[in-house]
Amino acid sequence: MNAVARRRVLLGALFVGLGAPRAADACGSCRSPSGPGSAVIAPWESLGVVATATTRYALGAYGANSRFSRFSSGGVATEELGLGVGYRPLSPVEIAVLGGVAREQVHLPRFSTKQGSLADSQIRVRWEPLVEAPLDLPHLPKRPSVGLALTTRLPTGTVSRSGLSSGGVGSTAASQGLGAAEFALSADVRKTFARKVQFAAIAEGALRTPDTTLGLPRALGPRGAGRLLALWFASRHVTAGISVDAAFESDVRYEGARVRDSGQRSVGVSSFVGWKFESGFRGGTAIAYTPGIDGLGKNATSAVGLTVSLGFAR
Repeated sequence: MNAVARRRVLLGALFVGLGAPRAADACGSCRSPSGPGSAVIAPWESLGVVATATTRYALGAYGANSRFSRFSSGGVATEELGLGVGYRPLSPVEIAVLGGVAREQVHLPRFSTKQGSLADSQIRVRWEPLVEAPLDLPHLPKRPSVGLALTTRLPTGTVSRSGLSSGGVGSTAASQGLGAAEFALSADVRKTFARKVQFAAIAEGALRTPDTTLGLPRALGPRGAGRLLALWFASRHVTAGISVDAAFESDVRYEGARVRDSGQRSVGVSSFVGWKFESGFRGGTAIAYTPGIDGLGKNATSAVGLTVSLGFAR
């Protein structure tokens, strides 16, 4: 390495040490410990825990014909408390265990119910084979960050029979119990520009095992999800961002027969702000909105939700 190259590396290291925001420093788990492309802790951390509280309120429902109907009175409210623990035996690998409790309240003119239970549990193994270079120097590679995750969802939660869950796409209340084991594979690609803005594309696909949760043989259809994400690293400690999310599920089968037009589709947007201190404490707030527009969804709800998280890692 010649003198000019050594000088560039030294100046770059000083620039980082004197307070230039490194993307991962500000981000860590930018949104939530669960969901496609998520992580509990950053690659340079070894152990972490995060707690979340989510309140979600459904505003209306889509039918099988994708027509949206707003609830004239009442609605569906879901409250969730989640806990996640992440451990990295190696820097590129995270093993996470996620769980929690949930409560669903349905108040409609002809139907009313309340139900609380454990939520489904998740075990996730995340591998990051490629990581962006920490400095944008001529001799360093320009590759993006790439992550892969395999998630196993265990049916520890109680299945809601209301059919009007304000949770994610699923034939039952995704916020409580799916009623079947699920195996999901996700991939995400991230690229940072000017050390201030990061864009990400995330995709996930999942298969479910057959079950008899509702008293007869059932097979939930495959599920897919996609997310486009933009992050702004305001400082070493603060990250803000927006995302567009889409999810779908194919038709369900009962006793081997496919139920036509029982599949689901949902599209939403969200914004979030996260903060992180040098001591290891971090937190964040996210607001999610699934609009009610004819043709946008199918057999799903329009909902608004608020998530608050608090965690610690070392």
